[in-house]
Amino acid sequence: MAPRAMNHGGGEPSLASLIERSAELKRALVDFALSPRFERHLEQFILEAADPCQELSEGEAIGVIDRFALQHRLPNGKTMLDQFLAGRPDLTAADREMLRGWRDPVEGSSRSTVSTGTRSSC
Repeated sequence: MAPRAMNHGGGEPSLASLIERSAELKRALVDFALSPRFERHLEQFILEAADPCQELSEGEAIGVIDRFALQHRLPNGKTMLDQFLAGRPDLTAADREMLRGWRDPVEGSSRSTVSTGTRSSC
């Protein structure tokens, strides 16, 4: 990993380095969630989130994986994020704080749908 750039004021990381580190941590968490160890749990979670035809758009699939990684409780009562943090003693306190801040994501998209008055079948 590249050294973190600092703001001119001294000890605080720059916005660019925080964004870069956030992306690295998100990739690592998603890779962990998509690992074979959790495949069965993820498949069930996706099936429950899919529409009756078992279809998800790319954006919906990304949202489902995010919710699985950050909020879904496994049979042991822990979230994927909890499991990830427990298995990564190498993470700094700042990394852990950033990751924990993602637990309750703000989902602010709105979507309008238009009914055609007909039902489609799968």
